[in-house]
Amino acid sequence: MDKPLPLPPGWSATESAAGIMLTGPYNEDLQPRLRRIGGTWDRAGRRWVIPADKRASLVRVLGNASRAETNSAAGARRAELERWLGYIEQAAAEGRVYDRGLDECRRLVIRDYADLDARLKSALERARVARAAANAAREAERAQREQQWAAERHQRDVEMAQRRAMRRLYPLSVLPPVGAVLRSASQVLTVEGHGKSFVIDEGAPSVHGSHLLGHEGSRGAYAYCRAATAEEIAALEEREAAAVAAAQVAADRRAAVVAVVDTVRQLDNLAPAGSVVPAGRVVHDTRNAYGGGETIIIADDGAVWYVQGNGADGDDWSRNNVPGGIAWRITDPALHARAASLAQMQPTGRG
Repeated sequence: MDKPLPLPPGWSATESAAGIMLTGPYNEDLQPRLRRIGGTWDRAGRRWVIPADKRASLVRVLGNASRAETNSAAGARRAELERWLGYIEQAAAEGRVYDRGLDECRRLVIRDYADLDARLKSALERARVARAAANAAREAERAQREQQWAAERHQRDVEMAQRRAMRRLYPLSVLPPVGAVLRSASQVLTVEGHGKSFVIDEGAPSVHGSHLLGHEGSRGAYAYCRAATAEEIAALEEREAAAVAAAQVAADRRAAVVAVVDTVRQLDNLAPAGSVVPAGRVVHDTRNAYGGGETIIIADDGAVWYVQGNGADGDDWSRNNVPGGIAWRITDPALHARAASLAQMQPTGRG
Protein backbone atom coordinates (compact mmCIF):
# COMPACT_ATOMS: atom_id res chain seq x y z
CA MET A 1 0.00 0.00 0.00
CA ASP A 2 1.39 3.43 -1.00
CA LYS A 3 2.35 5.85 1.78
CA PRO A 4 -0.10 8.79 2.08
CA LEU A 5 1.06 12.05 0.58
CA PRO A 6 2.02 14.55 3.35
CA LEU A 7 0.12 17.41 1.76
CA PRO A 8 0.50 20.95 3.09
CA PRO A 9 -2.59 22.58 4.60
CA GLY A 10 -5.11 23.56 1.91
CA TRP A 11 -3.67 21.17 -0.71
CA SER A 12 -5.39 18.17 -2.31
CA ALA A 13 -4.15 15.41 -4.63
CA THR A 14 -5.74 13.18 -7.26
CA GLU A 15 -3.80 10.13 -8.38
CA SER A 16 -4.29 8.25 -11.68
CA ALA A 17 -2.28 6.27 -14.20
CA ALA A 18 -1.62 9.54 -16.03
CA GLY A 19 0.04 11.09 -12.94
CA ILE A 20 -0.59 12.89 -9.71
CA MET A 21 -2.55 16.19 -9.86
CA LEU A 22 -1.90 18.65 -6.97
CA THR A 23 -4.00 21.74 -6.28
CA GLY A 24 -3.57 24.24 -3.51
CA PRO A 25 -2.61 27.79 -2.56
CA TYR A 26 0.56 29.44 -3.77
CA ASN A 27 3.64 28.12 -1.98
CA GLU A 28 6.88 29.84 -2.88
CA ASP A 29 9.05 27.16 -1.26
CA LEU A 30 7.20 24.14 -2.73
CA GLN A 31 7.11 25.17 -6.42
CA PRO A 32 10.85 24.77 -7.23
CA ARG A 33 10.89 21.45 -5.36
CA LEU A 34 8.06 20.14 -7.57
CA ARG A 35 9.84 21.26 -10.73
CA ARG A 36 13.01 19.42 -9.72
CA ILE A 37 11.17 16.07 -9.63
CA GLY A 38 9.60 16.64 -13.08
CA GLY A 39 6.39 18.37 -12.09
CA THR A 40 4.73 20.72 -14.57
CA TRP A 41 2.22 23.52 -14.07
CA ASP A 42 -1.09 23.02 -15.85
CA ARG A 43 -2.14 26.57 -16.44
CA ALA A 44 -5.60 25.69 -17.77
CA GLY A 45 -6.39 23.34 -14.87
CA ARG A 46 -4.45 25.50 -12.39
CA ARG A 47 -2.73 22.49 -10.90
CA TRP A 48 0.59 20.72 -10.72
CA VAL A 49 1.00 17.49 -12.56
CA ILE A 50 3.59 15.05 -11.23
CA PRO A 51 4.58 11.88 -13.17
CA ALA A 52 3.17 8.78 -11.52
CA ASP A 53 6.63 7.24 -11.29
CA LYS A 54 7.82 10.20 -9.22
CA ARG A 55 5.44 9.42 -6.38
CA ALA A 56 8.22 8.40 -3.97
CA SER A 57 10.10 11.60 -4.79
CA LEU A 58 6.90 13.58 -4.30
CA VAL A 59 6.44 12.05 -0.83
CA ARG A 60 10.01 13.10 0.06
CA VAL A 61 9.55 16.62 -1.39
CA LEU A 62 6.28 17.19 0.41
CA GLY A 63 7.79 15.94 3.67
CA ASN A 64 10.83 18.22 3.35
CA ALA A 65 8.60 21.16 2.48
CA SER A 66 6.40 20.44 5.47
CA ARG A 67 9.42 20.30 7.78
CA ALA A 68 10.81 23.52 6.27
CA GLU A 69 7.50 25.24 6.77
CA THR A 70 7.37 23.96 10.29
CA ASN A 71 10.89 25.25 10.96
CA SER A 72 10.04 28.60 9.38
CA ALA A 73 6.91 28.93 11.49
CA ALA A 74 8.88 27.99 14.58
CA GLY A 75 11.49 30.63 13.75
CA ALA A 76 8.81 33.26 13.23
CA ARG A 77 7.14 32.24 16.49
CA ARG A 78 10.41 32.53 18.39
CA ALA A 79 11.12 35.90 16.80
CA GLU A 80 7.66 37.08 17.80
CA LEU A 81 8.23 35.80 21.33
CA GLU A 82 11.56 37.62 21.57
CA ARG A 83 9.92 40.83 20.38
CA TRP A 84 7.25 40.68 23.07
CA LEU A 85 9.78 39.50 25.63
CA GLY A 86 11.90 42.57 24.88
CA TYR A 87 8.95 44.81 25.69
CA ILE A 88 8.37 42.88 28.94
CA GLU A 89 12.02 43.19 29.97
CA GLN A 90 12.00 46.92 29.22
CA ALA A 91 8.88 47.38 31.35
CA ALA A 92 10.42 45.23 34.12
CA ALA A 93 13.40 47.61 34.27
CA GLU A 94 10.86 50.37 35.04
CA GLY A 95 9.17 48.27 37.71
CA ARG A 96 6.13 47.47 35.56
CA VAL A 97 4.54 44.32 34.17
CA TYR A 98 3.61 44.65 30.51
CA ASP A 99 0.35 42.71 30.55
CA ARG A 100 -0.19 42.79 26.80
CA GLY A 101 3.26 41.29 26.21
CA LEU A 102 2.66 38.68 28.90
CA ASP A 103 -0.62 37.67 27.26
CA GLU A 104 1.11 37.35 23.86
CA CYS A 105 3.90 35.21 25.32
CA ARG A 106 1.33 32.89 26.82
CA ARG A 107 -0.58 32.75 23.55
CA LEU A 108 2.63 31.79 21.73
CA VAL A 109 3.30 29.14 24.43
CA ILE A 110 6.66 30.53 25.57
CA ARG A 111 7.13 27.56 27.89
CA ASP A 112 8.06 25.54 24.78
CA TYR A 113 11.30 27.59 24.73
CA ALA A 114 13.16 27.00 27.96
CA ASP A 115 15.62 29.89 27.50
CA LEU A 116 12.89 32.38 26.64
CA ASP A 117 10.69 31.10 29.44
CA ALA A 118 13.60 31.60 31.88
CA ARG A 119 14.06 35.16 30.64
CA LEU A 120 10.34 35.80 31.13
CA LYS A 121 10.41 34.50 34.69
CA SER A 122 13.52 36.56 35.44
CA ALA A 123 11.88 39.71 34.02
CA LEU A 124 8.72 39.13 36.05
CA GLU A 125 10.80 38.66 39.20
CA ARG A 126 12.71 41.90 38.50
CA ALA A 127 9.41 43.68 37.95
CA ARG A 128 8.07 42.27 41.22
CA VAL A 129 11.16 43.36 43.14
CA ALA A 130 11.17 46.80 41.49
CA ARG A 131 7.44 47.20 42.11
CA ALA A 132 7.86 46.19 45.75
CA ALA A 133 10.71 48.68 46.12
CA ALA A 134 8.64 51.39 44.44
CA ASN A 135 5.66 50.59 46.66
CA ALA A 136 7.89 50.70 49.73
CA ALA A 137 9.33 54.04 48.60
CA ARG A 138 5.85 55.43 47.98
CA GLU A 139 4.69 54.15 51.36
CA ALA A 140 7.70 55.71 53.06
CA GLU A 141 7.07 58.97 51.22
CA ARG A 142 3.39 58.87 52.17
CA ALA A 143 4.26 58.17 55.79
CA GLN A 144 6.76 61.03 55.74
CA ARG A 145 4.17 63.38 54.23
CA GLU A 146 1.59 62.35 56.81
CA GLN A 147 4.14 62.84 59.57
CA GLN A 148 4.97 66.27 58.19
CA TRP A 149 1.26 67.15 57.89
CA ALA A 150 0.68 65.95 61.46
CA ALA A 151 3.60 68.08 62.67
CA GLU A 152 2.26 71.09 60.77
CA ARG A 153 -1.24 70.54 62.17
CA HIS A 154 0.21 70.23 65.66
CA GLN A 155 2.23 73.40 65.16
CA ARG A 156 -0.87 75.23 63.93
CA ASP A 157 -2.84 73.94 66.92
CA VAL A 158 -0.08 75.05 69.29
CA GLU A 159 0.12 78.47 67.65
CA MET A 160 -3.68 78.81 67.75
CA ALA A 161 -3.77 77.76 71.41
CA GLN A 162 -0.99 80.25 72.18
CA ARG A 163 -2.79 82.94 70.22
CA ARG A 164 -6.02 82.28 72.11
CA ALA A 165 -4.17 82.18 75.43
CA MET A 166 -2.66 85.59 74.67
CA ARG A 167 -5.89 87.30 73.61
CA ARG A 168 -7.95 89.52 75.88
CA LEU A 169 -11.56 90.60 75.40
CA TYR A 170 -12.38 94.30 75.82
CA PRO A 171 -15.40 96.49 75.15
CA LEU A 172 -14.75 98.60 72.06
CA SER A 173 -14.93 101.71 74.23
CA VAL A 174 -11.77 100.71 76.12
CA LEU A 175 -10.06 98.53 73.52
CA PRO A 176 -6.31 99.18 73.90
CA PRO A 177 -4.61 100.34 70.67
CA VAL A 178 -2.03 98.33 68.79
CA GLY A 179 1.33 98.76 70.48
CA ALA A 180 -0.14 99.34 73.93
CA VAL A 181 1.69 97.60 76.79
CA LEU A 182 -0.58 96.39 79.56
CA ARG A 183 -0.72 94.15 82.58
CA SER A 184 -3.02 91.13 82.58
CA ALA A 185 -2.95 89.13 85.81
CA SER A 186 0.74 88.26 86.27
CA GLN A 187 1.65 88.91 82.62
CA VAL A 188 2.85 91.99 80.80
CA LEU A 189 1.53 91.98 77.23
CA THR A 190 1.90 94.07 74.09
CA VAL A 191 -1.11 94.42 71.78
CA GLU A 192 -0.32 93.29 68.24
CA GLY A 193 -3.76 93.38 66.63
CA HIS A 194 -7.52 93.26 67.03
CA GLY A 195 -10.14 90.71 66.11
CA LYS A 196 -13.55 91.39 64.62
CA SER A 197 -16.09 93.00 66.90
CA PHE A 198 -19.04 91.05 68.28
CA VAL A 199 -21.69 91.36 70.98
CA ILE A 200 -20.40 90.54 74.46
CA ASP A 201 -22.66 87.89 76.01
CA GLU A 202 -23.68 87.51 79.63
CA GLY A 203 -21.17 84.78 80.32
CA ALA A 204 -18.18 86.83 79.17
CA PRO A 205 -17.33 88.35 82.60
CA SER A 206 -17.01 84.94 84.23
CA VAL A 207 -14.75 83.73 81.41
CA HIS A 208 -12.73 86.80 80.45
CA GLY A 209 -12.77 88.93 83.58
CA SER A 210 -14.80 91.24 85.74
CA HIS A 211 -13.75 94.25 83.64
CA LEU A 212 -16.59 93.21 81.32
CA LEU A 213 -19.27 93.58 83.97
CA GLY A 214 -21.83 96.10 82.83
CA HIS A 215 -20.78 95.72 79.18
CA GLU A 216 -22.97 92.70 78.44
CA GLY A 217 -24.81 93.38 75.19
CA SER A 218 -22.23 95.94 74.08
CA ARG A 219 -19.84 95.28 71.25
CA GLY A 220 -16.35 94.11 72.05
CA ALA A 221 -13.31 92.67 70.36
CA TYR A 222 -10.26 90.61 71.20
CA ALA A 223 -6.90 92.29 71.58
CA TYR A 224 -4.32 89.79 70.34
CA CYS A 225 -1.14 90.15 72.36
CA ARG A 226 2.36 88.84 72.78
CA ALA A 227 4.68 88.82 75.76
CA ALA A 228 6.20 92.26 76.21
CA THR A 229 9.94 92.69 75.72
CA ALA A 230 12.26 93.70 78.56
CA GLU A 231 12.45 97.23 77.12
CA GLU A 232 8.65 97.47 76.93
CA ILE A 233 8.30 96.22 80.50
CA ALA A 234 10.88 98.73 81.72
CA ALA A 235 9.04 101.58 79.96
CA LEU A 236 5.73 100.41 81.45
CA GLU A 237 7.20 100.24 84.95
CA GLU A 238 8.60 103.73 84.51
CA ARG A 239 5.17 105.05 83.48
CA GLU A 240 3.52 103.19 86.36
CA ALA A 241 6.02 104.61 88.85
CA ALA A 242 5.37 108.10 87.50
CA ALA A 243 1.62 107.54 87.78
CA VAL A 244 1.97 106.32 91.36
CA ALA A 245 4.10 109.33 92.22
CA ALA A 246 1.59 111.66 90.57
CA ALA A 247 -1.27 109.97 92.43
CA GLN A 248 0.60 110.39 95.69
CA VAL A 249 1.21 114.06 94.96
CA ALA A 250 -2.48 114.49 94.18
CA ALA A 251 -3.46 112.67 97.36
CA ASP A 252 -1.07 114.76 99.43
CA ARG A 253 -2.43 117.90 97.84
CA ARG A 254 -6.03 116.87 98.50
CA ALA A 255 -5.12 116.21 102.13
CA ALA A 256 -3.42 119.63 102.33
CA VAL A 257 -6.49 121.35 100.84
CA VAL A 258 -8.73 119.56 103.36
CA ALA A 259 -6.43 120.70 106.18
CA VAL A 260 -6.54 124.33 104.98
CA VAL A 261 -10.33 124.26 104.61
CA ASP A 262 -10.75 122.65 108.05
CA THR A 263 -8.60 125.35 109.60
CA VAL A 264 -10.59 128.07 107.82
CA ARG A 265 -13.86 126.67 109.12
CA GLN A 266 -12.46 126.36 112.62
CA LEU A 267 -11.31 129.98 112.66
CA ASP A 268 -14.63 130.92 111.02
CA ASN A 269 -13.83 134.49 110.03
CA LEU A 270 -16.34 135.32 107.30
CA ALA A 271 -15.52 138.26 105.07
CA PRO A 272 -17.88 141.25 105.36
CA ALA A 273 -20.93 141.14 103.15
CA GLY A 274 -20.37 142.71 99.78
CA SER A 275 -16.65 142.07 99.87
CA VAL A 276 -14.65 141.82 96.71
CA VAL A 277 -12.33 138.82 96.47
CA PRO A 278 -8.84 140.11 95.78
CA ALA A 279 -6.85 138.91 92.79
CA GLY A 280 -3.85 137.66 94.75
CA ARG A 281 -2.23 134.26 94.13
CA VAL A 282 -4.67 131.44 93.41
CA VAL A 283 -3.28 128.22 94.94
CA HIS A 284 -6.41 126.11 94.61
CA ASP A 285 -9.39 126.51 92.30
CA THR A 286 -12.19 124.05 91.53
CA ARG A 287 -14.89 126.60 90.72
CA ASN A 288 -17.11 125.66 87.76
CA ALA A 289 -19.78 127.15 85.54
CA TYR A 290 -22.56 125.59 87.62
CA GLY A 291 -21.77 127.70 90.70
CA GLY A 292 -19.98 125.03 92.72
CA GLY A 293 -16.39 124.34 93.69
CA GLU A 294 -13.99 126.31 95.86
CA THR A 295 -11.06 128.69 95.61
CA ILE A 296 -8.11 129.42 97.93
CA ILE A 297 -6.31 132.70 97.34
CA ILE A 298 -3.33 134.28 99.09
CA ALA A 299 -3.93 138.04 98.94
CA ASP A 300 -1.12 140.52 98.54
CA ASP A 301 -1.53 141.54 102.23
CA GLY A 302 -0.86 137.92 103.27
CA ALA A 303 -4.43 137.06 104.15
CA VAL A 304 -5.79 133.71 103.04
CA TRP A 305 -9.16 133.86 101.31
CA TYR A 306 -11.31 130.75 101.03
CA VAL A 307 -14.32 131.07 98.72
CA GLN A 308 -16.95 128.33 98.64
CA GLY A 309 -19.14 128.34 95.53
CA ASN A 310 -22.78 128.87 96.42
CA GLY A 311 -24.38 129.83 93.14
CA ALA A 312 -25.91 126.59 91.96
CA ASP A 313 -29.65 126.05 91.63
CA GLY A 314 -30.98 125.08 95.04
CA ASP A 315 -28.24 126.86 97.00
CA ASP A 316 -29.18 129.48 99.62
CA TRP A 317 -27.93 132.56 97.82
CA SER A 318 -28.85 134.74 100.81
CA ARG A 319 -25.76 133.45 102.59
CA ASN A 320 -23.43 134.80 99.90
CA ASN A 321 -21.11 137.57 101.06
CA VAL A 322 -19.30 137.73 97.68
CA PRO A 323 -20.74 137.26 94.21
CA GLY A 324 -21.72 133.60 93.74
CA GLY A 325 -20.19 132.32 96.96
CA ILE A 326 -19.34 132.49 100.64
CA ALA A 327 -15.90 133.85 101.51
CA TRP A 328 -13.68 133.62 104.61
CA ARG A 329 -10.67 135.83 105.20
CA ILE A 330 -8.00 134.47 107.58
CA THR A 331 -4.78 136.19 108.64
CA ASP A 332 -3.19 133.25 110.46
CA PRO A 333 0.58 132.78 109.65
CA ALA A 334 0.38 128.98 110.00
CA LEU A 335 -2.56 128.88 107.59
CA HIS A 336 -0.65 131.14 105.23
CA ALA A 337 2.23 128.64 105.19
CA ARG A 338 -0.11 125.70 104.51
CA ALA A 339 -1.83 127.57 101.69
CA ALA A 340 1.51 128.53 100.16
CA SER A 341 2.55 124.84 100.15
CA LEU A 342 -0.37 124.09 97.82
CA ALA A 343 1.26 126.18 95.12
CA GLN A 344 4.40 124.09 95.42
CA MET A 345 2.42 120.87 95.06
CA GLN A 346 0.76 122.15 91.91
CA PRO A 347 2.67 124.95 90.21
CA THR A 348 -0.25 125.76 87.90
CA GLY A 349 -2.32 126.77 90.88
CA ARG A 350 -5.39 124.72 89.87
CA GLY A 351 -6.63 121.76 91.96
